[in-house]
Amino acid sequence: GPPAPYGPPAPYGPPAPYGPPAPYGQPGQYGHPASYAPPPAMGQAMAGQHPGPFPPSGATAHIPSQAGAPPAPMASVCPLAAQCKFFFKHLMDTHKIASSFFNPRFDKCYCSTCYSANAPNVITEEGPSPYIVPRGWVRFGISVNAGLAEQESIFKKWCVSFHGTRADLLLSVLTNGLGMPGDRLLDGRVLESQNCAGRQDKCIYTSPTIRYSGLAFYTGVTDFTGPDGRTLAGQTVLQCRQRPDTFKKQGETMGFKSLWKMEGKQLCPFLSNHDEIEWTTETRPSVVPYGLLVRIFEPGRPPDYFMSPVDGGRFDKYLAPNTTKPPAATV
Repeated sequence: GPPAPYGPPAPYGPPAPYGPPAPYGQPGQYGHPASYAPPPAMGQAMAGQHPGPFPPSGATAHIPSQAGAPPAPMASVCPLAAQCKFFFKHLMDTHKIASSFFNPRFDKCYCSTCYSANAPNVITEEGPSPYIVPRGWVRFGISVNAGLAEQESIFKKWCVSFHGTRADLLLSVLTNGLGMPGDRLLDGRVLESQNCAGRQDKCIYTSPTIRYSGLAFYTGVTDFTGPDGRTLAGQTVLQCRQRPDTFKKQGETMGFKSLWKMEGKQLCPFLSNHDEIEWTTETRPSVVPYGLLVRIFEPGRPPDYFMSPVDGGRFDKYLAPNTTKPPAATV
């Protein structure tokens, strides 16, 4: 099982109930339940060309080195997966999250070696809508209610969507499920919207692409000390299955087109209709998180699709020095 720093001895919880059995998805190499476990050797981390406005054109994304990373069994995985697992452990410890919420059987690294450049960016056979692969992120499998998964065939009949959330809200989501403003949580608090310009829209927002849900405005950024003592930063997104007849689709509301003059294909070239980049639902049980996606980076070297027009300067410290910022929206 995983070494001591990563949680209790394997498995994280009772083995059978936490992962859908084989019938829930066709065996495959890209994303079905049968393939959620990482390959025998997860390869090397990538340094990919940054397509967005941060950092400036020509700069490259930077994956922190593996120096000081924990020993075996991490030796069998890639440097990115190892450091993301270190960040994952930091989140578990900091927010006192029970390890039984997760199932390592469904962990998966989407770096350029573990998920090769020849593998599809969009998968069409894993649900009723295209599944846009979250390249550059690492998934830690979330335990799913086996009865619901079987009864609804969520891994065959439900869409893949993404929901960005701050790290300090993870325990609440894992305990209460994704909620709507006005919901009373188990700890007595009333849920409030954080990202709707003060509105308390009674719905759940998701997106079919992590390039939108993974914006810092939605995920926040968590600083942490890496295994070699350097300050690193991380983001968190929930990978979900979403029932197809329960949500509405709409265009982006962040001001990319009006303020940054970005066309839809620049936000996500794999989304066929950018008037459908935001999904909203008023049906709580229709969104089931099945993976926690994380990505890490060095401050000053932000990853792809990080900033948005409505950040209000909150994440400027993570930009490369002397970066010219596009105009910001009034929040």
